Amino acid sequence: MSNKKQLSSGLTFYVKFIMPTIFLGLLLLMALFGFISGTPTGGIAGLFGTGILGFVFYLLFMRLNSVKMDERNFYISNFRRTEELSISDLIEVSTGHFINAQRIWLTFRTDEPLNKSFLFMPYFSLEAIFSTHPTVKELSSIVEKNSDMKH
Repeated sequence: MSNKKQLSSGLTFYVKFIMPTIFLGLLLLMALFGFISGTPTGGIAGLFGTGILGFVFYLLFMRLNSVKMDERNFYISNFRRTEELSISDLIEVSTGHFINAQRIWLTFRTDEPLNKSFLFMPYFSLEAIFSTHPTVKELSSIVEKNSDMKH
């Protein structure tokens, strides 16, 4: 049995499920107290804020996955099911910065009409503050190797 290397942050579950639940729960409580206090404007504002923040949390965090890899495969989990994808099918690594958290997209070649893309948040690295995250460098070298093998 091979050792799996964790590429995603250990905080992924917390950021994906716990943090949004706390924030949205507090906003819903504020909305409830607004309705109970007899000022429906406060309750409506709380519900509106909950909807906006819920949408932002969905865009930023709900698509995060836990990502592990070994010598042959990536193991990508959304905490409900895990997909096993071959390292040789990795065709693109892209990244984006959001405040202090870097997010990485992995795109895999598939037989389906659309390629599969997965989003994850890597572990924190001081090196990544002013340059490319070490995980992006490692994954980009795999993409280069895969493209060289195809040509």
